[in-house]
Amino acid sequence: MRCSVYGCNSDNQAKNFDNNISFYSFPKTKHVLEQWIRLCRVSDKFNGKYARICSKHFNASDFKRNLKLELLGPSSSSARSARKMLKPEAVPSKHLPDIEKQNEDNKLERLANHDKIIEDI
Repeated sequence: MRCSVYGCNSDNQAKNFDNNISFYSFPKTKHVLEQWIRLCRVSDKFNGKYARICSKHFNASDFKRNLKLELLGPSSSSARSARKMLKPEAVPSKHLPDIEKQNEDNKLERLANHDKIIEDI
C-alpha cells in the first residue's frame, strides 16, 4: 500500500517501512473527500476505491482517543493490533505537497517527454 499524497514515499512494502504508520481510506462524505483530494494534489489517475493516505499527514488532534492503547500501553498484544481511528471530519494538514514544486516537476516531466519524442523522430 502506498500513500496517495503527491511526493510522499510511505509504502508498506518498502524495506525501511515504519510500522507506526497507518493508512486511511478516502472519506465517503463528499465535502471532506473533496478537501482531501485538493490538499493532497492526487494525480488524474486517482481511484478512490484503492487510494490511501498515511498517518504522517494528520495531526494528533485528528485521531479519536484510543483508550485501549492508553490503558494497556503500546507493548500489549491487543493494543498493538488496535489502529488509530480518524475523526470523521479529519483533513490532512501535515507534510502536504507544495503546488509550485509539483508544477515544476510536471513541467520537467513534460520537457523530458518532449525531448524523447524529438529524439525518436
